[in-house]
Amino acid sequence: MIRILQQFCCALLTLVPLVYVGCAEEERLVVSSLSLSNHAAVFDATGGSTTIDVCPFPATEGWAVRGDAQEWFSYSVDGNTLTINVSKNLSTFSRRAEVVVTSPTSSFDDSTIAIIQEGATAVELSHSAAEAHTFDSEGSTYTFNLVSNYAWNVTVDADWITVNDDKSGCVMLTAEANTAHEDRSATATITAGEGDNTLSATIALSQSTHEKNPYYKLTGKWEITADKWFYTTNGSLNTMDGSPSASQYYLIFDIVEGTYNETLYMRDFLYPGTSLEVRYDPATEGFIIPFGWSVYAYEVFLYITLINANQFSYAALEVAVEPSADHTILTLKMPGVSGYNYVGFGLWSYDDNGDKEAFGSNMYPTMYPMGNIKFIKYQK
Repeated sequence: MIRILQQFCCALLTLVPLVYVGCAEEERLVVSSLSLSNHAAVFDATGGSTTIDVCPFPATEGWAVRGDAQEWFSYSVDGNTLTINVSKNLSTFSRRAEVVVTSPTSSFDDSTIAIIQEGATAVELSHSAAEAHTFDSEGSTYTFNLVSNYAWNVTVDADWITVNDDKSGCVMLTAEANTAHEDRSATATITAGEGDNTLSATIALSQSTHEKNPYYKLTGKWEITADKWFYTTNGSLNTMDGSPSASQYYLIFDIVEGTYNETLYMRDFLYPGTSLEVRYDPATEGFIIPFGWSVYAYEVFLYITLINANQFSYAALEVAVEPSADHTILTLKMPGVSGYNYVGFGLWSYDDNGDKEAFGSNMYPTMYPMGNIKFIKYQK
């Protein structure tokens, strides 16, 4: 009986360690675990930082991070917190990396954390600036607008040009007067974006000297010339009087400054003492003559004569005057009038009866038909 009891006790003692061992194995598999608050860290193009909680169980279980930090991201560990830092993405391409949370003692399986960052929005840039601009020799301002979805900047590689902008999209480039005797040039550069995600544009800038200013090149003495002349000693239009001498078929007058880049004055035009204000045209670098305006006294006006086979007429016209490339010849662009020929310039007044009478006819101003009319720079 005792032997049987002893055998039973031995068997019982043998079973107990097996249960204990079985339980120990089960507890080790359950307790040695790891959980993460997130398995991905996603960033937009601006970058930033985020934290991921690492929760081992039991709390004493150690863990580590495996993975090489790159130029655009880094990570750090503080207690059971993993912090991931990502820099700004200046490229339009997205980028991706990963780190692995691992057990130094192989107590739990590795967990991977994906690090993902969006690419930057492609830069857009539009502007109203021309490819090239020429400043006035006396100084001027050039204004243009620009729009971009990124911060932008405008720079100029010359100290004689000032850049002004309020970052609202309106840019003003202001050039000082060129007091030198040489033309000068510069480049304005428009840049928007960052890093490789950048767009730019350039404007070629130039400025000539005072001597080359087209406004001032119009000043000086000029000769009136025409293809054909017709005149008599009293300025009437009743006979063709042969071929006039050179001293008779041109007249000399002066063009002098008025309001800069706006007006000029034709002095002694057709008769001494006259002063006719004309409008400067920056687009053509010429001017507009207002024939029919008062030029000498209130009762005197300048006229252009029109004639056809049956009628003699007067016309108050605005005539464009355009220069040659070297500004030595000015061509009058006479407006066409069907059925008429232009036959002359002249100064006219009114007599006591209110009738027109020639004024200054000794200057032989009348031409028939004039054909091409030009002013030639007087070289004497």
